[in-house]
Amino acid sequence: MALQKTITGSAGLEMTYWRITHASIDYFGEGCNLQVGMNGYKDADYRSGGNSGGSFNFRPMLSATGDVDSWNAVSANFLQNTSGELRPALYNWIKTQTGWVGGKADPGQSSVPIDWSSAVDI
Repeated sequence: MALQKTITGSAGLEMTYWRITHASIDYFGEGCNLQVGMNGYKDADYRSGGNSGGSFNFRPMLSATGDVDSWNAVSANFLQNTSGELRPALYNWIKTQTGWVGGKADPGQSSVPIDWSSAVDI
């Protein structure tokens, strides 16, 4: 499973195929800090060949203004009723979010808000 969303990288490559590579969840009481690593590829064929066009760490945005100075806590039960493989639930959750890219971001800037609501499963 992966998500289809076109994001143009800093080198001009349009990446349309996004897959989760890792996730980090730090629980504290009723909330948690979440970071999801994703790799982007030109398409599924590039993914099969291991040719990633970019990678980034997805974190939920703190506010509509794009404030990214600290973690945005999310409800600790955001994956409620999920068992076994967590990636399908994470993909579904990401499609309801606007997040920013950071870390090894290739979409062109150190932090860029990306609305994932138009992403589709592939």
